[in-house]
Amino acid sequence: MKTPAELQKKPYSERSAYSFKKVERQGIPELVEAVRAGRLAVSCAARIAELPAEEQARLLTLSKVELRAELKKSRQEAAPSIEDVKACVRRIVEMIEWRQYVPSILNGSNPRIPEKWFDSAAEALQRAGFTVTKRR
Repeated sequence: MKTPAELQKKPYSERSAYSFKKVERQGIPELVEAVRAGRLAVSCAARIAELPAEEQARLLTLSKVELRAELKKSRQEAAPSIEDVKACVRRIVEMIEWRQYVPSILNGSNPRIPEKWFDSAAEALQRAGFTVTKRR
């Protein structure tokens, strides 16, 4: 006999529920049926559901071993390289550093900004539709 705590426990996690909703929304009917029939794990189906319909159908024809290999290969191909991550972080840091200067660039009041920075930033801001006051 189950205890009251065991009776209240859900048979699936919230993550699994979210993944299944994703499969229902984005997956082809055969993918949804494979999950409901227990032939495919919800987590695996959620990754497949992100792909185009033709690719989903192709993957469903593979054996479990072949499917696992395909998903592993696609995950490795999708992973960004270390260089890409470093470049992205550098760009974010640059954006944060520039953000503190934007108000003073817009009104031309920050004397600490080198003239060449001001000119390039002012040009970029003007292209983006901002009105930039020329430096005094």
